[in-house]
This record gives sequence, structure tokens and C-alpha cells, in this order.
Amino acid sequence: MERHISFCCDDNYLIPACIMLESLMRNNKGVRFIAHTFADDLSEKSIAAFDRLLRSGGCELVLHDLPENSRDLISKAPTLAHISIATYYRLFLPYVIDDSIRTILYLDCDILIRGSVEELFAERAPDTLIVGAPDINEEDHANRVGVDKYVNTGVLTMNLPGIRHMYSVDSMLKEISIIMDQPLNIVLGDQDIINLLFKGHIEEVPILYNFQLLIHKAYCLKHPALLRKIAIAHFITGDKPWNNDYLMVFAREYYSYLRKYLTPGQRMAWWLGKPKGVVNMFERHKKWVDLQKAEAK
Repeated sequence: MERHISFCCDDNYLIPACIMLESLMRNNKGVRFIAHTFADDLSEKSIAAFDRLLRSGGCELVLHDLPENSRDLISKAPTLAHISIATYYRLFLPYVIDDSIRTILYLDCDILIRGSVEELFAERAPDTLIVGAPDINEEDHANRVGVDKYVNTGVLTMNLPGIRHMYSVDSMLKEISIIMDQPLNIVLGDQDIINLLFKGHIEEVPILYNFQLLIHKAYCLKHPALLRKIAIAHFITGDKPWNNDYLMVFAREYYSYLRKYLTPGQRMAWWLGKPKGVVNMFERHKKWVDLQKAEAK
């Protein structure tokens, strides 16, 4: 069975991207993935690393270039501290991928695949253009940008012919430009833009296909049974599992992939950083408790 996926990153995310791809292949045996990405911000060394990893699992890497005129607009787009400009590239996947491909699964690089992703390739209604899990703060974000559904865009199934039918490259660029001219509404960069672009054409899937790990453990602790079923874990904040002081859900599982990319000294630093992680965790938890008390007043 062959499935098309995509990811977008620059050289800074080489190791996390490799871990995402490796965990995808390991937990989806028997599937040949064709992985699409943009070459614009990748060095030859990174491209070679992705190609080597994918070929080792019987999969394939396909490189694309951004459409003309898109880079100028993207360079002006708002970003967050832990989100690079490369995340915007996924908006242009429908215009660079062959017309014979109808569905593609986009995956952020700060995720860990823990189960089958086949449900995300299930057939949907023709007018469903985007499929994703609800954002963990869906209600707040939906109200802020004025939509009825608001998904986290770290894991997205894209209906490529449907998107091309709704927007040409030029009309997509024009619509993005209009949205970006209203900066008060754009807080989460391309995630806000995607939810606005495809308003009314979004279908939600269970959160286990994009379980967003918060900066505190509160949500995780409320759903212990769900934790065992999570197919895709998404490290949504700046507190990433490849950082030495990371001490949250799936830390050991992530390290089982990470360790082979580290030198012996880096492995030691990862473990020695855990006491600092404990301190940070208690500090974050205290802030969260204080916030909950303030909101309750």
C-alpha cells in the first residue's frame, strides 16, 4: 500500500524531522510512504539524510520548489518563537504535487507517531478540504478568528483537487495577503490562516490523531486511558522533547529514537538535564494553578 505524506522544515529541524519519519515508518509496517517536502531551505546534507532514512524503510523522498511569488509573501508572514517560516510552505502543496495524487497527509516535525495513520486517509465528502483534530483551545481560537471549527494544523489531511478547485495559486496568495492585513486576528501564524482559508470545509477527527501536549500535564492526567491509545503525540509548545530539560509525557519513548542521533556527551547531557526539568515542571505547574485560581475568582 502506498500513501503520500508531506513535511516542511529547515536544517534546524533535521533531527526532529528524522524522528517523525522513523516513528511513522516503524508504526505503519507494510505502507510505502512517498514523502514530499520543499528543498528551498534544506542543505544537500539534510536532503541526503532524509533520502537515506526513507530508503532504509522502503519509502521515497520527493522534492519540490515553492511556486513563484509565494516566497515574498511568506517572508512577511507572522511566526512564533518555536515555529519557523517553513511551516507556511504546506499551503502550497496542492500546486506542486502531481494532479494524479488526490490526498496527502501533512505532518509537523515536532510529533511522534505511535500508531496507524490509516484513518487519516479514509475517504471523505468531496467538499471536505481539510481533515484534522480539534485544537486543544478550539473554542477560544474559533471565537477569536470567527469560525465554527478550529483544528490544530500540525497533522492535516489535504484534499488536493478540492483545494485547487477552490483556490488557484494566485487567488490563494491574494486571500492570504488579505488575511495577513488583519494582524490582530493572526496570533498563531499559518494555523489561523489555514482555518480561515478553509472555513466551512473542515472535518474533525478524534484528538488521539493529534494529541497536543501542553506545557503542563493537567490535560494528560485527566485522560489516562486516552494516553495509551494516542496514535500521534504533538509537542505543541516551545518545550520540546529533544531539549535536555524536557521531562513530560513520552520523554523516554522519544529518547529511544533520539539517542542514535546524539554523541555520548550529548546523551549524558540529556539525562543530566532532567533535574532542571523537574524544577521547571514544578514552576510551570505552580503558574498553571495560580492561573486556574485567578480564573475562578
